[in-house]
Amino acid sequence: MGILSLSLTCLLPGLIVCLLAYKLSRDAGRINLQLLVILGLVTLGLYALPFPLSSDSLGDASPIALFFTSLLLLPALAWFSAAMLLGTNLLPGVNSKNSASEEIKKQPATGWARNRYIVTSLILSAALLLVSLHHLFWIFAWDATSDSIGVILLIPVMWIALGAALLLVLLLWRQRRVLGMTASVLFLAAVTVITQIAMHINFRQVTEERVRQVSQALERHFDALAGYPHELAELEPWYMWSVPVPMIIYDMDWCYEGGGNYFHLGYVTREHWSSPELIIRSYSSAGKDPDGLLDCSAQLMVLEARIPGLYSVIEDPDY
Repeated sequence: MGILSLSLTCLLPGLIVCLLAYKLSRDAGRINLQLLVILGLVTLGLYALPFPLSSDSLGDASPIALFFTSLLLLPALAWFSAAMLLGTNLLPGVNSKNSASEEIKKQPATGWARNRYIVTSLILSAALLLVSLHHLFWIFAWDATSDSIGVILLIPVMWIALGAALLLVLLLWRQRRVLGMTASVLFLAAVTVITQIAMHINFRQVTEERVRQVSQALERHFDALAGYPHELAELEPWYMWSVPVPMIIYDMDWCYEGGGNYFHLGYVTREHWSSPELIIRSYSSAGKDPDGLLDCSAQLMVLEARIPGLYSVIEDPDY
């Protein structure tokens, strides 16, 4: 009984997504291209919002709800919009009766007027796919830093991807089925490869590379202005386009003190995601250190607010 319930739980959402793809393919002729373009642009705008990349974010239910919105709803909007744009407008010969396709057919054989919908569809679809896959990569990469549930998260994501791929195949089935099947297989392969790479990322090595880049940017700042910045944000955009964060604990920032001829840079880490023992790791410093200790009080207060009384702190003896 338990296995049957689990199977239904996994298969039912996939069946719903596939039925949605079939329904959209049947109704494609009644969907206006302008609405698809607007939906695609709105989706790109939503991706620009600061959605959490991990369910292990601060707060209670609200960040978790936002996380699953970015994991499931945004890819669904992006991938289905891209499939509709490509399937109904990339090739005017597709069996579609929407106003955009009819307008394409009425245009002269050459010139921008005839091709503007095709160009718009290509650019917007490519942007939706690239942005959504980039966002998905970092969701699964951050998941690997904690109690990883990547395989569980991957199931609904793959159902959504399969639904979008099926939609594209159905839209192109009558006249361009080989193209539709090839594009769909490549898309599914891209989702699979990207999520697998993300789930096996060495996040500690990523953190070491990031802190090295920040340290080098601090030195460039010193060489240019004869002093270190008081805040790491002062490095942007001239010395770093954007200051990355340590990839150990979600919502954590660097431990940093600086100004004049002095700086001290490091981060909070832990041996295992479940360990209550936090390690203050000093990476690099210059000038005279007033007390010899790296100040991570702001970062520790964030963790203490998350789970009061859980963590203890030690200095890293190897650094």
